[in-house]
Amino acid sequence: MNKVDLHMHTFYSDGKASPKELLTQARDIGLKAIAISDHETTRGNKEGQLIASDYGVELVPAIEVTCHWDGFTGHGNGPDIDVLGYFVDLESDALARLEASQQANIKERAVRVCKVLESEGYNITIEDVMEINPYFPGFMPIYYTLEKSGVASQDIFNILEPSWHRSGPLDISITEVIGAIHEAGGVAVLAHPSIIKRERSGVLLAERGLMQLARAGLDAIEVLHYRLDDRQRQHFSRLAKAFNLPITGGSDEHRGFGEFSRFGSEDVSLEMLDKIRELSQKYN
Repeated sequence: MNKVDLHMHTFYSDGKASPKELLTQARDIGLKAIAISDHETTRGNKEGQLIASDYGVELVPAIEVTCHWDGFTGHGNGPDIDVLGYFVDLESDALARLEASQQANIKERAVRVCKVLESEGYNITIEDVMEINPYFPGFMPIYYTLEKSGVASQDIFNILEPSWHRSGPLDISITEVIGAIHEAGGVAVLAHPSIIKRERSGVLLAERGLMQLARAGLDAIEVLHYRLDDRQRQHFSRLAKAFNLPITGGSDEHRGFGEFSRFGSEDVSLEMLDKIRELSQKYN
């Protein structure tokens, strides 16, 4: 089997698995390579690099960076859009600056959200969130904090999403993220593009929008992802071909509510990874 999984998260961002647990699972199901692509940090990837060879699994240096794109919406029709960076230089100053800025932005945003929720009568502070996850006070750690405080699980997204969206966007734009990933020696890939819509019309990302990103240096598109249905996969595969952009994919595994639920579920090949690897050479 020549399968890989290029999108997953550890407890260093909004997942619940350790790097060791991800590598163990990858070995056990026979994957050739994985990419630990935590939000705004490479701490989990760096930790995994120290032990990956023990598991016979290639660990691709990676990160997922949240940003905004004027005129477009992302998660939950809010401002957040994600770009994946592969084969980044984990020791580069450019990556260190990006991580520091993003992590500061995320914590400032979380503080604002907690204050709003507290004013609405919910028992939550930023200190509570940092107890749940001391590395990353993002959307899901706030979710878990509300859940721990007694808020019914089925109500949390409706409570949290409006406050989270109003507290954004993060400072960095999508074109700035693409440039920062390139500066760090990496390949910039648009993550799960089916969530991206025109702000006013709600129309799915199409040729004109993707042309903006291609001109800004976007390298590839993540098409093999559970958020894309068959029609959307066909749509973005056609766009990728039109702009001569390779496609990638991954499970986006978080192990958020128990055991692994999607790990290795997408048909992402080693050949796809090698195309991204080859692209990375022009940034080094």
